[in-house]
Amino acid sequence: MLEKVTPDMFPGDPVRAAAAIYQVVASERPRHWVVLGSDALRRIGVKLDMQRAEIEAGKDMTLSTDYPGAGRAVLIGVDLHALRDGRDERANSDGEEQAERT
Repeated sequence: MLEKVTPDMFPGDPVRAAAAIYQVVASERPRHWVVLGSDALRRIGVKLDMQRAEIEAGKDMTLSTDYPGAGRAVLIGVDLHALRDGRDERANSDGEEQAERT
């Protein structure tokens, strides 16, 4: 059985966490996601890396399910097919497309 709990076991400081939570809640534009503590950041980072790898592995299949000739993704304003082909096409402020090689 554990004789003593050390900061290495639980690195989060509850007083600092409370202050951070208060700062977020009291802000004009509170963030939706708030990560508190190095241990949480590390674990979430690992999970996001795993998810990104999984998404990238299936990218070609994902993009292949669109209708032929389907262009720009409505929600994010990026032509995902151009992105798959190595082009970054985004609309500029005038609504005209710009193409950049990635």
